Amino acid sequence: MVTVENEDQAHAMVRFAGGAMGVIETSRIAAGRKMGLTYVVTGTKGTLSFTQERMAELKLYRHDEPSNRQGFKTIFVGPEHGLCTIL
Repeated sequence: MVTVENEDQAHAMVRFAGGAMGVIETSRIAAGRKMGLTYVVTGTKGTLSFTQERMAELKLYRHDEPSNRQGFKTIFVGPEHGLCTIL
């Protein structure tokens, strides 16, 4: 157990200039992650997720997929996608 002498976790609900709502969550010492920086963007058409532990991958879920094909798909990002400098 780690002694924490300051706030370790925070949550915020935000409204963007275009009217979209969002949630921002952060935790300084959440257990179980080596490099837990993660972004998840969810909208009316689906969800896109990125985690720093798997920097060459994106997870994509699209609501418009047929029901028998719905689920997160892994996109392996490489130089062919442009603006990619990690590989």
